[in-house]
Amino acid sequence: MSAPFEDERRRTAASIERDNPLWIVIWGIFSREYWAFPKFNVPPHTILHARDPNQLAAQMRQVEQEHLGAPAPQHHDIKRLPPGGIKRANKPPPHDRPTQEDVTHV
Repeated sequence: MSAPFEDERRRTAASIERDNPLWIVIWGIFSREYWAFPKFNVPPHTILHARDPNQLAAQMRQVEQEHLGAPAPQHHDIKRLPPGGIKRANKPPPHDRPTQEDVTHV
């Protein structure tokens, strides 16, 4: 596979991880799958993997439901990702905290 292909998949993995702070997400260059490692208390060896980022997201929601009682809040709805991942424009990631412009004074 080409370097641009691998870079795109790594960016998709990074985006999934950024949108799901309870997980570490990577792209496996040899397995050609996305891998997710939970950062919360789950049984040993709970590691998820899928070729499609949407399938991985569904697995992540299922594990969160089983072990946290509800899916963790997400920053974005990653269920709408195209099968190959996402392509982001060159813009900074969204802020986790409101900026001064976001705050309305009463």
